[in-house]
Amino acid sequence: MSENKFEEYFKELLSFGLNSDEARVYLALLKKGKNGDIIGNLFNELEIKRPTIYKIIYQLIEKRWVSKGGFSNTPKRAQIFVARPPLRILNELIEKSEKKLNNLKEQCLFIGDNLEKIYLKHRKLTIYDIYPSTVKYLKPLFKKKWIVLSEVIEQSKVLGRKVFDYEFKSYKSDRKDAGLIIFDYDRNIENDKKLTKSALNMFKNKMKYDIKSGHNSIVEDLKIVDEKIQGYLGGNTFLKFKEGSPPVKFMGTDWVHAGKYVVIPIKYKIFLIWAELKNFSFLMESVLSVK
Repeated sequence: MSENKFEEYFKELLSFGLNSDEARVYLALLKKGKNGDIIGNLFNELEIKRPTIYKIIYQLIEKRWVSKGGFSNTPKRAQIFVARPPLRILNELIEKSEKKLNNLKEQCLFIGDNLEKIYLKHRKLTIYDIYPSTVKYLKPLFKKKWIVLSEVIEQSKVLGRKVFDYEFKSYKSDRKDAGLIIFDYDRNIENDKKLTKSALNMFKNKMKYDIKSGHNSIVEDLKIVDEKIQGYLGGNTFLKFKEGSPPVKFMGTDWVHAGKYVVIPIKYKIFLIWAELKNFSFLMESVLSVK
């Protein structure tokens, strides 16, 4: 490995979470391939103190950059250490980062929009206040005297999308009983089944989070049952209320069919709809009726 290349790779490894000594030791082992090497040879090559090399090696093992091999043919049968394949390591790190990003996306959808609703709770929304591109989906609701309780907008250039999250109170209702989330992408995602399934799973997790965090004092258990709705992925939610809570007087302690949900991919958008049974069909048709 030339000195220039060594320096180039050394700097790259620092960006993947290794410190300078760890990068030097890993590259030294990498040059030995599958045969690996013993601490004594690394000590002679790198001019790092032997106890320090031991410490670095075990740090690299913990980080999964290095593994133990066999034993040398030397009289002391010294332990051999081997660099793990670099491409495998980098793919593992990327996969871990993607999982972390997905968790952050879910946290944003769960907690972020709830905090935003608190921030905006005193804002009264009319059809003139709604984000212009979403008005066409909400017009039928305003005509039926539905109230928009909240509008949360989130934009991510990295993910190439905007998210519009609405919660509604239908006419004569005294509480939130429907919602609509619109994922607006910068590309056609209608046939992206993986993205649609991912959006649905995120949505179901959000429903669980919202119901349990908002109704923990009265809800004993929650059940979600998937089914196709007009050919789209969707399903039903069932609630079981706690003994002694107010809803039990009217609904008992058996499972109650609380509502329905569906995910609809159309061209550049994914629509996530949820509502109590009495409002679900109307809300779904309001979205589908837009050409």
